[in-house]
Amino acid sequence: MPFRFALCRIFIAVGLLTACRGDAALRHRVEIPVPLVGSMVEAPQSYTRISSVHELPDGRVLVLDYLDRSLFALDLVQGTRIPVSRTGQGPGEYESPKVLHPFRGDSIVLIDDARFNGVMVLSPQGRPVGLRRTGHGELNKRFESSRTASDTSGHLFAWVALGDTVDGAFALRLDSADIERIDLQTGQLDTIARLSREQTAPGMTAAARAAPTANQPFRRQNIPFLVADHWTVLPDGTFALVSVSPYRVTFEAPSGERTVGPELPFTPIPVSTRHKEVWRERDMGMKRVLIFTTGTVVAANRQVPLGEPDTWPPYLPPFVDDGVTAAPDGTVWIQRTTEADSAPVVDVIARDGTLKHRLRLPLSTRFITASHRYIYLVRIDADDLEYVQRWPRPTDN
Repeated sequence: MPFRFALCRIFIAVGLLTACRGDAALRHRVEIPVPLVGSMVEAPQSYTRISSVHELPDGRVLVLDYLDRSLFALDLVQGTRIPVSRTGQGPGEYESPKVLHPFRGDSIVLIDDARFNGVMVLSPQGRPVGLRRTGHGELNKRFESSRTASDTSGHLFAWVALGDTVDGAFALRLDSADIERIDLQTGQLDTIARLSREQTAPGMTAAARAAPTANQPFRRQNIPFLVADHWTVLPDGTFALVSVSPYRVTFEAPSGERTVGPELPFTPIPVSTRHKEVWRERDMGMKRVLIFTTGTVVAANRQVPLGEPDTWPPYLPPFVDDGVTAAPDGTVWIQRTTEADSAPVVDVIARDGTLKHRLRLPLSTRFITASHRYIYLVRIDADDLEYVQRWPRPTDN
């Protein structure tokens, strides 16, 4: 009997060791970026700055060009597109469209950079059907159009910056902001989180905030590549927080159930000389920007007066700014930082916070969104013109 029990223990130990090795091998395989495969389709039309792509039920996609202030319904199979509405202040018109989000019953919400008090609702066919109020006209709160999300139950989620009035002007706070959930049917507002706005990168020991002045009580140092904790919302209303340090995703369901994902694999990438050169080329030269004045929005080429950075971080953070997106199946897609001039990489995170896929994108592209069947990328050519690409989404096998 003692010999039989000892033999049993040996079999159990061998089985556990084999299982551990199998799990480690699986994790290692998942951590290796894999290229996209299958038949890619690219539309022939170019854009200036694509900020959003949304797949319609009939297979077409809405493409929003932020800098050209235009919205198109694009048929990738036929290669044709038609404009959706136009700029203006009339019914069904937009002034400065910024981003598209899924809404109730396959409808879509369009966030307008020039409207803080309302959003436009589009039909599942991509036609404007009306405006919904957000309730953000207060002076001490600023609805940030670049930090929004939605669920499929009729809620819009927005990063609402807090601020103070300084000499009659609104000054944004840089320490924190509220995440508000807005019921676009009833207008009810709920604050579901308050997040830090502090930006950071691995190896940083000093705060990124600069010393205040009399007219600028809240201001930030000029330090490239930094990001703050990011967030998005899954279709069922689950809030997903993507933290910088440690790199992980935490989920909070509408019921209050909280899932803290494991630390995700991340090896800090040193900021190289080439990283600095690319940053200077991109952010210190002439840029196409929108200028907002009273009653008008115009595009212009301007030299952005950033100047040489106050300092450089020693390492890149895990992901890029504005690089977090939720997909219809409840996965979270995160565009990673990479070595200079290398192919972009995207992490696909499952609902339990584990790494499901790590994808390597083609050179000169960036991730824009994913549907149940496809991945949509933006390809940037040598003249900085942008093109929509559609790739098959990888299977779980």
